Amino acid sequence: MSRTILVVDDDPDIRDLVQLTLESDGYRVQAASNGLEAMELLQDELPDLIVLDLMMPELNGLQLATKLEECGIRPDVPVLVLSAASQVLYKADWIQADGCLKKPFALSSLLDEVARLTTSGESLEAPVLSSELTRQASAL
Repeated sequence: MSRTILVVDDDPDIRDLVQLTLESDGYRVQAASNGLEAMELLQDELPDLIVLDLMMPELNGLQLATKLEECGIRPDVPVLVLSAASQVLYKADWIQADGCLKKPFALSSLLDEVARLTTSGESLEAPVLSSELTRQASAL
């Protein structure tokens, strides 16, 4: 049985590219253009992973992450932040995302992160993201 990924991004080109890439790698993909559409899809089925943009209209990624927490979906369903937002790593850490890729990103990095996060029992703990933040801050 293939893993189901929910891709939430308002940019249709990015959303389609991520969907096509993941489907080509054997994943089943659902797509939403904003947080409200994502919440509707989540009522029907919980995915194995949510790939989440932060800057979106209506219900943005930060607001959606809060709703996921309130609904009890998090931390059971991992979240991979995929965004061009300023300070994306800090925002990903703030919502306790399980992984983070800054746009633009390599498709191989996307596939690596998705594979890691959909493998049972292997999720990125928040301290690892904090370590990544520290590493990137020291590089400035």
